Amino acid sequence: MKVTKDFVPYLNVTARIDGAPDQGMLKEKGANYFPYFIFMDKNGKVLIPFRPTTDKAFKEALGTANLVAELGGLVETDKENAAAAAGLKLMAALTSREPQDIKKLDALVKSPGLDARVAERYKKGRDALIEQANVSKINDVFRKASRALRDGGDEAGIIDRRDTAIYALYKKGVVLDKAHRGTFHYFYSLIMGATKAGDMATARKSLPRLEASKKALFKYMDFLVTRGRNIDRIKRTKVAYSKMVEDIRKKVAGDDTTK
Repeated sequence: MKVTKDFVPYLNVTARIDGAPDQGMLKEKGANYFPYFIFMDKNGKVLIPFRPTTDKAFKEALGTANLVAELGGLVETDKENAAAAAGLKLMAALTSREPQDIKKLDALVKSPGLDARVAERYKKGRDALIEQANVSKINDVFRKASRALRDGGDEAGIIDRRDTAIYALYKKGVVLDKAHRGTFHYFYSLIMGATKAGDMATARKSLPRLEASKKALFKYMDFLVTRGRNIDRIKRTKVAYSKMVEDIRKKVAGDDTTK
């Protein structure tokens, strides 16, 4: 890292060694994964967590932290500064890993006197917040189904209810549009739910995203194989997933040809 006057770097190593300094810092600052990066003010108050994936991302995070510190100073000086308080809430939402209430944030961004820099950041980050909230709701459905399966419930019934719930969320606008290795089961479940509901238009629309998700997932699996990880298990999984996609492709195409 280049020498800078913009901040003072500090590396905390939690080794659980008696007598070592700051062994409780990670927990105190809200860390629940490694490595954990945050900007703090001079008093040790957390401004924002961030992920320094690139130099550009680091500089943007530093600018965000400085803006949060500035807004915090305004609120500290004037407790009645509603615009600064609104700005702080919006910045907290933009840097949080938790799902947010978009309707409340949309109302908050209309606060009179809101800092233009905050409004601009919210405009750019709003879609990501929506996706984050959608992912949370969709993951809740999959977690509920997984718990029921572990408890020994009826597999066919559990899967059917899961697919129906995923489709119901889709109809409410809770959707994922981007296909990647983590969305394979989502798009499969959505297509199954749509076909059961007789909505073949949604099933056909989602099929290319399922194919793209499968391609991305298989690419990652191939990478794991090169590292010698779970080779036999990965081969079996790829065969099973390929059959799942082929079967659902025939179901969707079969319906299409009968029209």
